[in-house]
Amino acid sequence: MLKQRVIAVLPILNGTVVQSLGFQKYLPVGKPAVAVEHLNRWGIDEIVMLDISPSRPVDDGPERYVSDVAPYCLVPLAVGGGIRTIDHVRDVIKSGADRIVLNTSIFDNPLLTVQAARRFGTQCIVAAIDAKPGEGGSYDTYVDGGARRTGLSPVAMARR
Repeated sequence: MLKQRVIAVLPILNGTVVQSLGFQKYLPVGKPAVAVEHLNRWGIDEIVMLDISPSRPVDDGPERYVSDVAPYCLVPLAVGGGIRTIDHVRDVIKSGADRIVLNTSIFDNPLLTVQAARRFGTQCIVAAIDAKPGEGGSYDTYVDGGARRTGLSPVAMARR
């Protein structure tokens, strides 16, 4: 029988861990490093940090806070948000991430997933798919933090 794993997701908005209220409002929780320390004590199996900041310069990805958090993280650390290039992937891994989470990039630049997997290993790349219920019970996928509909079903996005 497979072991159940508990994976914590920390949404980060402008450098602060937040609690999402219906993906519309966000309550500040605190600093990422403090949240990671608490999660370590609670026996979490993996931590996923997702930068959900609505806009950022092209060269400004999550590596800016990963290096502050990684020394406190005693479990695998997956990081996503704003990762658009192979250089971003490299920088986030060098900053201390064990895995990279891609979402918008798998739609806008599907080759990035392939390039990153070849360069850093398939175990290192996670493709995240955001899906919302659509009409008639089907689901639609979204990117850019849920702001842009892709026109693809979750299955079609996974195949992509």
